[in-house]
Amino acid sequence: MSQNLSRGSDTLVAVLSIALLPGCGGEPEWVGVYENCKEQMSAQTAEMQQNSREAGGDPQAEAMLNSLNTMASNMAMAACEMIKSSCEQDPDGATCQAYIERAPGR
Repeated sequence: MSQNLSRGSDTLVAVLSIALLPGCGGEPEWVGVYENCKEQMSAQTAEMQQNSREAGGDPQAEAMLNSLNTMASNMAMAACEMIKSSCEQDPDGATCQAYIERAPGR
């Protein structure tokens, strides 16, 4: 009896998976926009840090450049987080849709 119940539940899980998975396909478009934003900001931060190292020589200038780089990086990542927050709260809202429409590569 329990073996038949196990087969029945296995079959039910398989049928439900096939029926429901197409509706769960993929992630929302804004997720890609958010991930792309973070990748771009990370790349730009790395480039700014490289420029700071190349400008070396003057410790005071390096410290100032590092401080500016940190501030710029924090502001850029905050902008990316704004995309995530807006789109999580209202994926079909005007703000989220504007982020998607203005995303690079669209």
